[in-house]
Amino acid sequence: MKFKENSKKNRSYDELENKRNWAWLNNKPCFDYNMGSERQSRLLEDFEKVKNQCDSLGLILPNSFIDFFNTPIYWQKFLSSNDGFFYLDKSVIFCPYTNGYLIPFIADSQHCHYYYLHLQANQKDYEIVWTEDIYLMALLATPEELETDFAEGEFDETDIYLIDNDFERFMFDCYYDYYDFFKGARQKLIDYSYAYTNLEQRKNEQNDLENQSKLLLGIDEKIPLFKTFN
Repeated sequence: MKFKENSKKNRSYDELENKRNWAWLNNKPCFDYNMGSERQSRLLEDFEKVKNQCDSLGLILPNSFIDFFNTPIYWQKFLSSNDGFFYLDKSVIFCPYTNGYLIPFIADSQHCHYYYLHLQANQKDYEIVWTEDIYLMALLATPEELETDFAEGEFDETDIYLIDNDFERFMFDCYYDYYDFFKGARQKLIDYSYAYTNLEQRKNEQNDLENQSKLLLGIDEKIPLFKTFN
C-alpha cells in the first residue's frame, strides 16, 4: 500500500514487549468516565455485528483486536485528550482505493476523525490508518458517490496515513499519549477550572482532576475549590 508514513513516537516499548497479550494493561487503573463510556451499552453488540460482517467477507480480525473489544474492563483504562471514544457503529466499509475494507473503531467527539482497522480479504496482515477530516467523506463514500461527487485524483491511498500495523502497540501509544498529555497539562487544566467554570462545574472537574492525578501520577492531594493568591 502507498499509505503515508506517520511520524514515529519517541517512546520506549520495553514494557509492552515484556508484557504482551495485554499483560501490561492489567495493573493500570480504571476510570469512571473513559473511552468506553460513550458506547458502553452497545459496544459488545456492535462488535458481534462487526465480527459477523468480517466472517461473511473473508476478513481476518487480529487476535489483539478481538481480545480488546471482548474485554470491557480494558476499555475503562483509556482516556482521551480530544474526547475520543471507542466506536463500532458503522458497517465494515469497502475502500476502493486499496481494494480492502475499513473498520472505524475510535471516533472523536465531533465525528471528524476516525481511526480505522484496514483489512484485505483472506489476509492476516492489517494496518491502522487515519486520514485528514477534509477527506473523511471520500473515505466513507460508496463507489457510486465516488463517481459522482469526487473528481479523479482528488483523493487516493496516498492521502491515508499509516499509524501502525500492531494493534496492541497502537493502544499502548493511546494510553501513554494521554498520560503524557495529562502530566504536562495538569496545572493548566486546574487553572482553566478556576477561570471558565461555574461552581458546580468546577466541583465536578476538580473531582475528576483529583482522581486522574492520583491514579495516573500518584499525586494524592485536594485541589482547592477557590484559587488562592500569595
